[in-house]
Amino acid sequence: MNMCVADGQRLRLGGVRVSVLRPPAPPSPRVPQPVPRSAPERWQVALVVGGTMRFERNRDAVDCESGDLLLYDAAAPSGATAVLAKGPARAVILHLPEHLVPVPGHALSSLTARPIPARPGPGALLGGFLRGFAEEAAWPRLSETGRLGSAAVDLAVAFLAHLAEAEGLLQEGLPSARARQEALLREVKGFVLRNLGREDLSPATIAAAHHISVRYLHQLFQREELTVRDWVRERRLERARADLADASLAERGVGEIGRRWGFPDGAAFSRAFRKAYGVPPGEYRRHPRP
Repeated sequence: MNMCVADGQRLRLGGVRVSVLRPPAPPSPRVPQPVPRSAPERWQVALVVGGTMRFERNRDAVDCESGDLLLYDAAAPSGATAVLAKGPARAVILHLPEHLVPVPGHALSSLTARPIPARPGPGALLGGFLRGFAEEAAWPRLSETGRLGSAAVDLAVAFLAHLAEAEGLLQEGLPSARARQEALLREVKGFVLRNLGREDLSPATIAAAHHISVRYLHQLFQREELTVRDWVRERRLERARADLADASLAERGVGEIGRRWGFPDGAAFSRAFRKAYGVPPGEYRRHPRP
């Protein structure tokens, strides 16, 4: 189920997104096409905050009352209609990138397409958090959206893990929020190392490739001694230095090596190399150092 919402009803919170759904009244349900299993926001948690909402998947249907939570899979073909007997139906949707939810996919699939009352515990905490986004007029006044996104992920993971564990779907405990961040940071670094030669490699393109905000990307690097840009530049210079010391690459010009590792401007490459290693790249090639 991958619900579309009208313009102006979406809010980006760092690496996650919140939207408000007001589905059409019956008898005209909208049944969107399935999206790929690799969809960046595959897992979506809905909180019904008004009326009664009927969610349909193929020929199956489930009715959710106000206050119910529902997990659904954006990769599954489904639709939603609103039953208006108890007032206008509305739901707040938390869109979760798959890599931020460390609960096994088979466990999540077992929890989909059924109403879950937001009883005391993780469900009540998540429900209360999402209910605060029901009034879209307050969205422009929100600040620290990156931290709100991190809180949303932590609450959603706690809620989903609690359900999965209660039903015997988990064999081991889940990693902590810090462990998830460290895993994402390793993924980001691996991406950077595979793409060092791209001229457009920047915090913006790196964040976009991982479906997170630039601000959240910088937060991931806070425990590093370098900023994102400095870390990328250092890795590029290391690769360039290795090429300059490689006798098998002697026929390649200094400028060509710089361009290979993301320095299209030869003068800028020379300045950056000299600042890092104390000598210009041409001299380093003649007298390489460990």
